[in-house]
Amino acid sequence: METIHIKCPNCGKVLRLQRAPGIENMTVPCPACGVRTPFLQCKQVALPQSGNKTELPSYSKTGRVSLIDRTTGRTYELPEGRNNVGRAHATSNADVQIFTTDQGMSRVHSTMQVIKTASGTMRCVISNANNKNATLVNGEKLEGEDELYLQNGDIIKMSHSEFIIDIS
Repeated sequence: METIHIKCPNCGKVLRLQRAPGIENMTVPCPACGVRTPFLQCKQVALPQSGNKTELPSYSKTGRVSLIDRTTGRTYELPEGRNNVGRAHATSNADVQIFTTDQGMSRVHSTMQVIKTASGTMRCVISNANNKNATLVNGEKLEGEDELYLQNGDIIKMSHSEFIIDIS
């Protein structure tokens, strides 16, 4: 059976489902927020394979930028401004704390700057936060003080953890 990924319209969590006959007539319960939504009201999302990029807009028309954990499907919202992203820990200084057992992910692993343009769209720039552990975007390592504008669907790898940037 084909696996499909949909996004909960209430909380934004990406859910993995098996396509089955009659799925269009079903309601989907979100395990994160508990809201039940008709399948046809859920947005289907593409999760590209590692190293590949989905060709989608590089900006947000709605002002929402988030990271989607490729293993758990958990969504981490990135508010406008500077966001230090890293592993959740009692001593972490990360603004966006990633819940993971991946000890190779630093407590502040990368920085993601979400910028609102004059036209009201959102852009996102990533840097490695000057740490020793690598940050990769679509398999390319960010070096030193590199800053890179992210495109919707880019794969971000911090240690062994992979995320998809969702600019929607």
